[in-house]
Amino acid sequence: MENINDNKPYNQVTEALWEFMRRLSVSNECPQFNIDNCRKSLQQKLNISNDVFDHAYEVLKDTGTFKEIKRENNVVTFKLLK
Repeated sequence: MENINDNKPYNQVTEALWEFMRRLSVSNECPQFNIDNCRKSLQQKLNISNDVFDHAYEVLKDTGTFKEIKRENNVVTFKLLK
């Protein structure tokens, strides 16, 4: 089975998601985004599956890149840590 961490689409979505979150945090004290809209946008842009997006999101969260403060109705409020 292929290692998802060595997968080019996984690396691209991880970088794109981090950059998206970074840009939001520059202009907002408590940044928020709709995770479903973000997933759909990156799926169209990078031709990725839900699993790849979800894994990239969890890796960024689990490695301390950001802290998910609240999630309500698919709107995520977060704080970027790195």
